[in-house]
Amino acid sequence: MSLEEGLHYVEGRFNRLYHEFPPTEWKWVVCYSGGKDSTALLLSLMELAEGKGFTFTILHEFTTVDIPAVENHVELVLKRFEKRDVEIRVLRPLKGFFDVMLEKGYGFPT
Repeated sequence: MSLEEGLHYVEGRFNRLYHEFPPTEWKWVVCYSGGKDSTALLLSLMELAEGKGFTFTILHEFTTVDIPAVENHVELVLKRFEKRDVEIRVLRPLKGFFDVMLEKGYGFPT
């Protein structure tokens, strides 16, 4: 599949979702991890939302296990979206993953 065919396919899927689950009746939420797949999905959805005139929610959960470069990337992307007509929800756990592992007495992967 060529790049042009791939883009056409993605656009068609978004349009189908838009008609099956219209944003006037459904809340559109994209779970954003900061990886390449969720970044591509987020940018594609933003383009669709701006073109069709609707808003959506970005949901991100800090896992406490990402490397600093990924955390910095997520923070930069979310800051850019603050200026757009989207709702941003960031979930932060009370305890980090490794804290919970130690509390429960689990060993670390080897």
